[in-house]
Amino acid sequence: LEMEKQVANKLRGASSEEGIMSESTRIRYRQSIRHFTAFLGESNTPLDNISGGTIEKFKVDRHKKIIALKQARGGSSIALDIAVLHRMFNLAVSKQMMLKKPIDLSKESKPGKNPKNGARPFTGEELKKLREAAGEDLFMFLLLRWTGLRKSDVLSLKWENVHFGRGVNGEVDKMTQKRSKLAIIPLSTELRNALEDLYRDQKPRQDDLVLLNSKDGKPFSDRKRMYERIRAMGARAGVKRVTPHCFRDTFACDMLARGTGIYEVARMLADTVDTVQKHYAQFVPAARDAVQVRMDSGIGIEEQAQIAQQRGKRVVKIRG
Repeated sequence: LEMEKQVANKLRGASSEEGIMSESTRIRYRQSIRHFTAFLGESNTPLDNISGGTIEKFKVDRHKKIIALKQARGGSSIALDIAVLHRMFNLAVSKQMMLKKPIDLSKESKPGKNPKNGARPFTGEELKKLREAAGEDLFMFLLLRWTGLRKSDVLSLKWENVHFGRGVNGEVDKMTQKRSKLAIIPLSTELRNALEDLYRDQKPRQDDLVLLNSKDGKPFSDRKRMYERIRAMGARAGVKRVTPHCFRDTFACDMLARGTGIYEVARMLADTVDTVQKHYAQFVPAARDAVQVRMDSGIGIEEQAQIAQQRGKRVVKIRG
């Protein structure tokens, strides 16, 4: 308990100069520490007896509890729990509360590196039910459905991030909170229409938030409020597993299924190509198949040259 307090205080008092995490990440770190201290209490394990075996038993215990949750994502968050505990043990050793660290990170999985069974996209039928049940939260549904942004980024999205005049149909750009990478997302026609209607009705300033709570027309006070609205939507639709992150998974898988390249999907998600390949591996073949179809039926360089010649235009010959 003393270690938990000291680590929590260290996280709370960390300065931005240290490259410190957001408040949401601090909360997640504290959760990992609480899970471990609760495990020690249940197993009656004193501090001096924590060993590598204790950590392995904790992993098993956490996995059982995670997959039992309705919103479980396959237990891949255990890697983050272990990374957090490693930091806690570093502090404990420096304070002479422990003699050595029971975790060797070189032998552990890194957070986000093993997203086995992590993707949980909605099915087409579930999306249809959610859309029909969205009601006054339809705009929130569309924003999540067509951007793939994490809930923290959706809640902080401002009108200055919406660019109607860019690209073919406009786009949204957002510096993501988790990775500090720029997500650039072209606007679907459906989302663009919804944004234009909202902009016309509200006449917002550029620094106003895009998403408001449909219940009171004010910004969401925290992520929990948004989560509650999403869960209520799922309950009305009769869809059991509804979280903001499921919309992100759905967006990524949908884009891959439509034939969007992995690089483009990674850019829209503000993630790495490697993560997209691992996390949504079962949908990558669909993207490759779509590319093959475009090879046979799309309009490439030679086809464009032929069309231009037929129109009497001068074209540059293709060497080869």
